[in-house]
Amino acid sequence: MARPLRLQFPGGIYHVTARGNDRQAIFADDADRSRFLIVLAFVVERYRVRCHAYCLMGNHYHLLLETPDANLSAAMRQLNGVYTQGFNRRHERCGHLLQGRFGAHVVDGQSYLYEVCRYIVLNPVRAGLVSHPRGWVWSSFRATAGQTPAPGFLTVGWVRALSGLRSPLAAAQAYVRFIEAGLGDDRDAAVARLESVRARRRRCTSRMSAGSHSGDPTRSRGPSASPAGHRWSGCFPGRRLAAIGTGARSPRCVSMATR
Repeated sequence: MARPLRLQFPGGIYHVTARGNDRQAIFADDADRSRFLIVLAFVVERYRVRCHAYCLMGNHYHLLLETPDANLSAAMRQLNGVYTQGFNRRHERCGHLLQGRFGAHVVDGQSYLYEVCRYIVLNPVRAGLVSHPRGWVWSSFRATAGQTPAPGFLTVGWVRALSGLRSPLAAAQAYVRFIEAGLGDDRDAAVARLESVRARRRRCTSRMSAGSHSGDPTRSRGPSASPAGHRWSGCFPGRRLAAIGTGARSPRCVSMATR
């Protein structure tokens, strides 16, 4: 059976996830996690992908990626393929490591985008691994919060600019406050918040784009157009949300992968 086409377009922004076969660990130790980030840095440079957020867990990972060149599938094939080959060599194993290819959702609108950023970095907290995201070194939280230097593959200014604040320090502090506001939410509450924002975005997009250029996502003004000009809440023109890829999961199903 032929694989379904993936939705790809220039400037696409995606919440990308991948997990191990049968929920098995894909990172046996910190050396594996370090190597994954090395491969990610290579992919970011080679495919001109922008990584705005990430979190590496035990049996899965989350990425927030932007693809100026509409090449998500090629970039992810390289990332997962190279990492799996190295993992198998190091641990003297063979066969598939990851379940399927990967799951991805197009992220549209600043409000939904920022909720996804929060959802990603709070994964370790909701899994009971740490009490605060700063305690998990394998995510983008500390770099985006200005608490540690950002690795070369991570674009922190873009997420901070969503606050609309000019000062990098003030923007980083606003980011921390926003993330911490979700600390009291359990997984179900976090998923409900994501779905609420997504539904609001879809209603807003339907009203604002009716009849003009619906069906052409490349003509809508997406989150990357001018992040500094927007706030973290409300409705904004943007691309339509669409699930892509075989086995791509909704935010509710994505959250189940953290269990």
